[in-house]
Amino acid sequence: MKKSTILLFAFALTASVHAQSLVSAQYAVGFGTGDLKEHASKPSFLGFAIDYRMMTNPNLGVGLEIAWNRFRGSQPEGPYAFDGGVYTGKPYHKTTLFPVLLAVDYYFNPDGDGIKPFIGLGAGTIFSSRHTDFGGIEFDDKDRHFALRPEAGVLFNTSEHVKFSVTCKYYHGFEASELEAQTYFALSLGVVFLN
Repeated sequence: MKKSTILLFAFALTASVHAQSLVSAQYAVGFGTGDLKEHASKPSFLGFAIDYRMMTNPNLGVGLEIAWNRFRGSQPEGPYAFDGGVYTGKPYHKTTLFPVLLAVDYYFNPDGDGIKPFIGLGAGTIFSSRHTDFGGIEFDDKDRHFALRPEAGVLFNTSEHVKFSVTCKYYHGFEASELEAQTYFALSLGVVFLN
């Protein structure tokens, strides 16, 4: 999977030689919802995203997104059922999510000065890793989820080739064989480079 992701990203970069493209590096703060929030309730301040878009016309960009967030949390001491047994203690949880998505963005004001709002949709997979520690007794679950990701954001013009972005994304990794649906919001601040 790593080789195919790297090859896809390299192909997208070489295809951009003949078209305008943008690459964005973002710091992302994640807020778990649903099962993820129950397992790791604290916001994730450990997150990033890298986006690539090739502009097919001034309003439409298609490309790839790779992101990563780590969520942590704990629960009160007590008896808990895991893997067919009951364990007493204070569980500490860590969930790492790694989305790899194909994405399409629509830009509302591509030629205007100042701000450029946009919306987007991504589809692909989220690789998830969930770790629970009971003070020496550990449980690990790993899975891969089909994922959808709507997004809304704004690009701020600072120069012809560098912009800043603010985005809100909602990642929905559907239920998989080992884990329930993994869902979260990510608020991102980014630097965007255009060629």
